[in-house]
Amino acid sequence: MEEVYIGVKNWWSYLITGIIAVVFGIVLLAWPASTIKVLAYVVGILALVTGAVETIWALALLFKKEKRGLLLVRGLVGVLVGLLLLTKTGFALTLVVVVIAIWAIVSGVVEFIASLEMPPKSGRGWLAVSGVLTIVLGILLVALPLETVYAIIVILSVFLFADAIVRFILAFYARKFEKELQA
Repeated sequence: MEEVYIGVKNWWSYLITGIIAVVFGIVLLAWPASTIKVLAYVVGILALVTGAVETIWALALLFKKEKRGLLLVRGLVGVLVGLLLLTKTGFALTLVVVVIAIWAIVSGVVEFIASLEMPPKSGRGWLAVSGVLTIVLGILLVALPLETVYAIIVILSVFLFADAIVRFILAFYARKFEKELQA
């Protein structure tokens, strides 16, 4: 009961997070280019870190005489894409999306090929599905770069507005319940 009361007593936190969600939704819709630039930074950091880890892992496996050339290629491409996105933010939006798409396609192909080398009952089917989905994402990004990015921004904005409405309703009910508990 104590946990319930704490959640109800802090009804205002739901209200504040709802307001924050509305603000972020408005920012996404009002400044899509800036939002996309931030997205490029986030994806750049992700690609750089993932690529560096995969490259180190592949090199360690190569020293143990294990075949991991595809992992090394994927890691190096990730590092390259990460550095490109982080240092050349002035690129046109389309080029940034295409670079992300190429990374997705390369990653998907490597995952799919890696799934073929895995033993049965090891989850290789799921890795193959993940690889195919990543390839499809890359193809969609190449085919519709601007539309894809703006669609993601609109979808995220709609989610934030819907989440804000839910949080406002939750704040209202929590506040009402708190008053009933106090009475």
